[in-house]
Amino acid sequence: MRAIFISYRRDDAEGHAGRLFGDLCQRFGNDRVFMDVAGIEPGVDFRRVIDQQVAACGVLLAVIGRDWLTAPGADGRRRLDDPLDFVRLETAAALRRGIPVVPVLVHEARMPRSDELPEDLKELAYRHAVELSHARWDSDVEALARALRKHLEADGTIAAPSPAGAIAATASGLAPPAEAPPPAPARASAWRRMALPVVLAVAAVGGGTLAVQRLQQAERERAEAAQRALEQAEVEARRAREEAARVRDEAERQARENEAALERARSDAERASAEKAAAARAAEERAAAARAADERAAALQAEKNRLVAEAAEAARARAQAEPAARPAPAHWVRNMTLAPPSPAALANGEVVQVSFDYATRQSEGVRVVAIPLVGGGAAPSHALRGSSLLPAGQGRGTAAFTIKAGTASVDGIKVRMTIEGQSLPLFETTLRVRYDFQPVPPAQGSSPSATVQIAKADCIRGERGTYRVEAFGGVTGPEGAVLWLGVAGRAEREPPPVSEMDCGSWRRTSGNLCTRADTTAAATRWRLLRSFAAAQ
Repeated sequence: MRAIFISYRRDDAEGHAGRLFGDLCQRFGNDRVFMDVAGIEPGVDFRRVIDQQVAACGVLLAVIGRDWLTAPGADGRRRLDDPLDFVRLETAAALRRGIPVVPVLVHEARMPRSDELPEDLKELAYRHAVELSHARWDSDVEALARALRKHLEADGTIAAPSPAGAIAATASGLAPPAEAPPPAPARASAWRRMALPVVLAVAAVGGGTLAVQRLQQAERERAEAAQRALEQAEVEARRAREEAARVRDEAERQARENEAALERARSDAERASAEKAAAARAAEERAAAARAADERAAALQAEKNRLVAEAAEAARARAQAEPAARPAPAHWVRNMTLAPPSPAALANGEVVQVSFDYATRQSEGVRVVAIPLVGGGAAPSHALRGSSLLPAGQGRGTAAFTIKAGTASVDGIKVRMTIEGQSLPLFETTLRVRYDFQPVPPAQGSSPSATVQIAKADCIRGERGTYRVEAFGGVTGPEGAVLWLGVAGRAEREPPPVSEMDCGSWRRTSGNLCTRADTTAAATRWRLLRSFAAAQ
């Protein structure tokens, strides 16, 4: 039976190759399975030795792991591209001599393509491969062994390589050993010197030939065992040296990486410090700019205040400088303010109040009303609350209006001063405004208007000619209904604001205005309290 040669890379598939070696030795014998090329004497061309070792085998198993194709050498180039790479030499020798080459894929490796292989290995891409997996190892190896027997059971017997080849575990692709194998142990030579007289004595007595043969066989076996032990020790020492070199290289690589990482961290820290300093400077600049802006704003405000004061002083000076013969207007309304300010969007029933300064020479007093205008004419469906009776002289008063129903865009307010009980205006002016009134949509299925019931209304005379009006009542209405309560009468001065208005579950919109919200109950109670000084 011819021999099996296992070719592999130590740093790619050493464990799988060693396990496969042991399993094949159990099936074919230790002297028919070889791993690596070992025992190359110094000064011998190792390429020729590899060629001879491979030629003595009947089949070559190329164990291919994940890094078999791309493993780099010491120079960084792919080891398979090196013409002196042991794996390349072993596989190329088998392909060149026509020895069957079986790719054995482990570690889920893939079969290399022809364009990925050197010229002398391209034929390997067309060899049918066998895959060995961890889960099906025994069955995969058994199938491989059955296939190998067809290649090994050839006519004739090919001499096996040195027995050292069966136990060597040197990784393929490494340089051949630099030292010759050591000599046999001293005790083996001493045994040989002692064995010869014994053999002659046994032969003289008779039957010595058989004893000599047995003694020589035992001596050879002991010598071979000692030689194998020495070779195994050399292999292990070489492995230890290679592992130490690998650890040293790894430590140096790690040290370089740590140094590079430290340099990067130092650079990042310097950059972060520079960015922090720049951010601090930018913050200081922004703070300084903000302080400068505040100072400019304060200076501008002070200048504005100064100009306003100067303008007021100039106005007073001009007023005092006017000739006394120039009479002042008999009646006027000026300095009007609006609440809410224009423009505004309001609901029906919400009140717009006009506050103003006035002057009149009418001894019986005057009233001022604010009439909403739409397109120059009086707004439809409006309600007015005129001022109280304003006495002769100068003072300040208020008037109000609202739109009770419908949609209206009030674009003007006509402010008119009249004598009590007369329609001829003493003074009239128009303000340009924009108030958009919208009706509150009624709830679906509810009545279109509210029902108001006045339960009680009293006018109580107070001290020093004052009167107090109290009104109590209830209202029922749809969603969005508006309740507006007003008190009109002759008074010496403007009534004070509403002092108490209870809208119940409705929403209080203004001083005496309640609006039913969508989420409130249909009924509510209300109470209005107002005080005023009656006219004499």
